[in-house]
Amino acid sequence: MHITEDRHLIVNSQSYSLPSLPVEAIVRAWSVPEDYRPDGVFISVTPQGGIEEVPACSGAQLIGEAKLEADPAAKLAAAKTELRARVNAERYRQETMPLTYLGKTFDADERSIQRITGAVQAAQAAVSAGAPFSIDWVCADNTEITLDAQQMIGMPAALMQRVYAVHLHARQLKAAVDAATTEADLAAIDIATGWPA
Repeated sequence: MHITEDRHLIVNSQSYSLPSLPVEAIVRAWSVPEDYRPDGVFISVTPQGGIEEVPACSGAQLIGEAKLEADPAAKLAAAKTELRARVNAERYRQETMPLTYLGKTFDADERSIQRITGAVQAAQAAVSAGAPFSIDWVCADNTEITLDAQQMIGMPAALMQRVYAVHLHARQLKAAVDAATTEADLAAIDIATGWPA
């Protein structure tokens, strides 16, 4: 038995198409009873680190084994999927990084967003009622800043501008991932830098 360049396994003059995998695999062929497989051959393809499937019948005899090389296109596709996932994870991390606003740094994690939302609602209510509003806000560096209603209401807008810029950068990175035609192209994509502050 042997594997051809176009990823077919030849066993007893019969040809079997093999899958395109992103990793190397071991291909084994067994001679089995025809009531188990009409052509009398059972084939297993075990990717690196995978669990081998074996014939579930009596009388199976190993014909031979061969190494199936990783398919370059499948390997590239898997690397693209992995890099896109890393871009998404970094995008999420960037979204929750502290925000620079009014020359100060404000926490922007989920809990902080809840606090900002509550303070904005209070500021909007004060504006609607024609009442004064001011709040002393503790910044990410543990310093304080006093915000009036308009400054408080402006904070979510600044956050959304930053989130939009982060999403735009992530889209550009993923476009570069999609356009890559080699693993070297992917390795050249720097997902750690270039994010908006």
